[in-house]
Amino acid sequence: RSKAGVAGRPAKTVSDALRWERERGRVRLVRRGKYAPAEMPRTTEQRIHRRAMELRARAGIAAGRDDEHFWDRVALYLQNHPAYVIGLVAAWKAGGIAVAINPMSKAHELEYLLPDSGAVALLCHDDLYTDVAAAVLAGGATAVKTVVTVNPLDEQTRDDERLFAGVRRNTTPEGTTALAAITAGAPAGRVAEHTPGPDDVAVLTYTSGTTGVPKGGMNTHANL
Repeated sequence: RSKAGVAGRPAKTVSDALRWERERGRVRLVRRGKYAPAEMPRTTEQRIHRRAMELRARAGIAAGRDDEHFWDRVALYLQNHPAYVIGLVAAWKAGGIAVAINPMSKAHELEYLLPDSGAVALLCHDDLYTDVAAAVLAGGATAVKTVVTVNPLDEQTRDDERLFAGVRRNTTPEGTTALAAITAGAPAGRVAEHTPGPDDVAVLTYTSGTTGVPKGGMNTHANL
């Protein structure tokens, strides 16, 4: 748990720690059990913050809740990719809950996970959308209204053939919006940033369903 906090108080959530580090002017990493200034520049967290806020504002994800409604949920159907962090933070900044979906999930699994989680937005790889998710959403049984796609080549800078051999940049699938287009545009204007509490649910993590239907575990911000 981060020792970072506001006005000297310990951070109770990841969002607290990120916001404090951004305002303080640097990002810190744990090295050999001790906190030390990171080699990455302060702009790293600022970029995540800006892109997350743009995603929230332009895609209209995770509007929050009132006394009668649950938090909106944002499904993350991604491999290891910077967009996962952006989507996670965007959901939290909007007062929403992220839904972690295994990128190996097939159509019949999505047909259960998306309706069960109540996801209203989906952030996924463009090929996963084309090959799997598009047909599921076309069935009309989910609450998903917004789909944002990313390409495996987005955000990478090394062009390492060991990782990206055979990977090509695809045209943004019809009916979706590219995350790169959202974050590359002019700022959407000032958007209120939600501050989650430690007892608020941060992520729904589903079991594999080997003994029955998958069950969504509610992980709070304090858990993280």
